[in-house]
Amino acid sequence: MNQHNLVIIEDNRIDGMLADEKFMTAFPFLRGLKPHLKKGCRSCGGGTVLAARMKFYGGVKIALANMDQNNKRKLKELLNAKNVRIIYRREGQPRPIQLTF
Repeated sequence: MNQHNLVIIEDNRIDGMLADEKFMTAFPFLRGLKPHLKKGCRSCGGGTVLAARMKFYGGVKIALANMDQNNKRKLKELLNAKNVRIIYRREGQPRPIQLTF
C-alpha cells in the first residue's frame, strides 16, 4: 500500500485513533481518553460543549506534538504516512502552532 504524503491530525482522526487498539497499544497515554461530550444547542449549553470539545482535542494534539522522535516515527508508521501535521493552540497564544514531522 502506498504511503500518504501528508496526514493531518484532526478531531475525526483522533476519534479513529482512540477506537483503534493498535494506537492504544503503541501510545498508552491515549488509553482511557474519551471525549465525554454531549451535543447541545446554545440555549442548553452548546457553547460550553464546544469549549470542552476544543479543550479535549487540543490536549490530545499537544500530547501527540510533545512525543519523542521514536513515538512520532511510530505514529507515522501506524498512519502509513511520510509526514504528519498537527495544528494546535497553546493556552495564551493567539496563533495556532503547525508542527510537521
